[in-house]
Amino acid sequence: MKNSNFFILKHIVDDKFQYIEKSQYPEQLGEYTLRCKEIDFDYEITLYNEDEKSLRSDFVAGIHSLPILSTKFKGVVEKIEENIRFKQIRMILKDELIDNSYWHTHILNYIDVFDWENSEYIIETWDEKKGDIATWLPSQLNSIPTSQLPSKVLGEIKKIQLVEERIPKGCHIFRVKSLETNIFVSKTFKDKVMEAGITGVEFIPLV
Repeated sequence: MKNSNFFILKHIVDDKFQYIEKSQYPEQLGEYTLRCKEIDFDYEITLYNEDEKSLRSDFVAGIHSLPILSTKFKGVVEKIEENIRFKQIRMILKDELIDNSYWHTHILNYIDVFDWENSEYIIETWDEKKGDIATWLPSQLNSIPTSQLPSKVLGEIKKIQLVEERIPKGCHIFRVKSLETNIFVSKTFKDKVMEAGITGVEFIPLV
């Protein structure tokens, strides 16, 4: 199988970079972010940065599912991808100064391209009789009892493959149905970000 043209975008959690320990934003924003839904309400995000380390990266770690980008990183992304929204946030530093140079980045590309046949993963269900989680291999999916199907979720994933021919042309940053907590990017995106010297980012290849 040829190498993939897509990567998982991750934060680098490094001792030299600051890490956000506390944040404040509307609870429903998390769901809108993961499902790539157009946000139809006004919102604010406040980050409280009390980390003693002096360096802030371009891709802030510690915000869970909300991608927070520096103005520099934002400038790179908006030249590559059109289907994306930005919202300026407020970062309160340890000395109570306010840094307005970071942005919540809302990805709108949400596509169903997880390769269920060629990826390696475990399916989990809830076994009511045993009062415990049951695990299943992909080859066992047809053996899952009907009573457990409503509780079926994707468990441990050992290898991710995408059906790349179903990814729209020009789609450079996106989330995938069933893998919502991951952010996927194209090789074009990766190359442009690396050329710009963006800090705090790591690209995990799909193999």
